[in-house]
Amino acid sequence: MKDKNTANAKIVTENAVWAAKLYLNSAHVRPKHPRTLHYGALNIDSLSLPDGRPYVNTPQVFTWLEDALQNAQLLGLIPYDAFDHSCSAVGNDVTIPIGANSKLRWKHLLMLKIEKACASYLRCAAAIMMPVHVEIWLENTKGAALIESLAGRYHLNILSGTGRIPLRLLWDFVRRVSAITKPVRILYLSDLTGEVEHSIPAEMTTRSILKQYGLNTAIDLKFRRIGLTDKQRSKFKLSPAPDTDISACTKPDKTSSCGGIYELYSLEAVKAGMVEKMLEKYLKRYLGKGLISHIGRQTDIAMTRLASVIGQIIDKNTEVAETIRKLESSLRCGF
Repeated sequence: MKDKNTANAKIVTENAVWAAKLYLNSAHVRPKHPRTLHYGALNIDSLSLPDGRPYVNTPQVFTWLEDALQNAQLLGLIPYDAFDHSCSAVGNDVTIPIGANSKLRWKHLLMLKIEKACASYLRCAAAIMMPVHVEIWLENTKGAALIESLAGRYHLNILSGTGRIPLRLLWDFVRRVSAITKPVRILYLSDLTGEVEHSIPAEMTTRSILKQYGLNTAIDLKFRRIGLTDKQRSKFKLSPAPDTDISACTKPDKTSSCGGIYELYSLEAVKAGMVEKMLEKYLKRYLGKGLISHIGRQTDIAMTRLASVIGQIIDKNTEVAETIRKLESSLRCGF
């Protein structure tokens, strides 16, 4: 039994080392995510697993990679925060991204909560100043993490569904924009699936809700599908998702989609930053680069001043500081 455990531990370590090397040699891949690394590995000629098997595009190999990467983290070969899993939009929700690189740090956990609330409020205020209301919608994709950083820079909502966008989120959107007098533009992203390439299921449902409440002519609403398209799949010779069944294809190669699923992560692995560039092209057209930069600076200044004022109040009020210290233990679990 001891020899068997030793042999298993050796295999786990070898796999983890292999995965760590793949991670370290993929510095150009953004965001760091197991799926992005998987698609990058598929583009490496004659890549083999530690046991000599070829690295192929199957669910089993992708699951093996996920396990190997996790063990690499546990063994300290790559950082625990190596992968981008922070975007709450992946779980069928709406989010205004906070951004991972906040320059402000509070001494107390309660103040961290206050900082997040203030930042969210200021971003909403910044969005109100924009000449066009823009949101980014993602449907039938797990790729929301690809655009979280960009949405944060432009102060935009992300509305996302790993399948179809839930009806409740579309209803929330209708309520958000019902009082808006400026144009509303939706930039739409989706994996390439077997559905009609240019269809936007969420648009049809949204317009149906607007018509039901007599708002279909009151709101200047337009959708633009950015990707993923069959043209992009063919141009960049993208690999299908590891769980795509292409057994029915007469020519199961990269020149025919065969009704398979092609992910945004696959495009990002081949052309790093491509998804953001596609979106930014239209964002600058709708919003204006100069105005965005100005609003961003004003938001940062306001946030810094607000943080300074709150910090001074707490430093001067010893009773408040003591109360916060007592609350920290209960807050820690929920933060």
